[in-house]
Amino acid sequence: MRFRLKLQVDHEFGSILPLNYQLEVSQLIYDILTDDNYSFRQWLKYNDIPYKNHPPFFNFSNIIVVDRKIYGDRMLILSDTVELTISFLFDNCTKEFVHYAFDNLIFKLGDSVSKIRLKVVSIERLFSPKFSDNMQFVARSPIVLKSFGNSRYVRFLTPTDLEYNDLFIQNLEDKHRIYKGNCIENQNVYTSIELLTEPKSKLLGINGQQKELVKGYLFRFTINAPKELLEIGYRIGFGDKNSLGFGFCDILFPTEKKLEPVLDLQTSKMPTAPEEASTPQD
Repeated sequence: MRFRLKLQVDHEFGSILPLNYQLEVSQLIYDILTDDNYSFRQWLKYNDIPYKNHPPFFNFSNIIVVDRKIYGDRMLILSDTVELTISFLFDNCTKEFVHYAFDNLIFKLGDSVSKIRLKVVSIERLFSPKFSDNMQFVARSPIVLKSFGNSRYVRFLTPTDLEYNDLFIQNLEDKHRIYKGNCIENQNVYTSIELLTEPKSKLLGINGQQKELVKGYLFRFTINAPKELLEIGYRIGFGDKNSLGFGFCDILFPTEKKLEPVLDLQTSKMPTAPEEASTPQD
């Protein structure tokens, strides 16, 4: 279930936002949703989510700013309103929960250098699509897929790596097991991913006490997999670090232009430059 928030910018307060805002937005959404502990506990109960050690339960889009200017690591917002879409895996009482938490809310967003103040002026519930075993998606935020292999350092995989397909599907199967409490029934089903556009890499700094660099990719793709897995990817995000807004994808519908695959991940591999970031494993 997805909700599009229309947010009014208070330009008298400030109009500059850091470009790397993923951690701040993630923390803000979580703080807003958990501010009323009773309502939060009730929503978790309605959806059979444990209160303690509960898994991440939302994903979110990039902040959509129509008119802006970029200055270094900052964004000057010229638009009077911006939009943010929040996606939830669970449906039970989610509409009421989101409206209760966000309706007419005024909040600040940013870091220690620059902040903006926003007001929620509308909340739109987006329609729920039908899922099939073969679909096309477009990544609206970078898809991050990491692997440690035999090293203590994380390696961010590129979509052209030979192991990307298997790990991409394995990530979805792991989520199905965590969120649904069981494994997908047919483990022998054929799965594949085909790139429809050349992947565009994005290296983002996640702010915090220890700066962390995360590398992901923007691309369009066709995926063959059980529809239950594709629904989970659409709702909670594809790849890793979804609660930080990574892996947010939209469906390419039949009314949109269909693309032909540019690479077969099972048989092709492009040369890649050395990874720009490595992070020690905790």
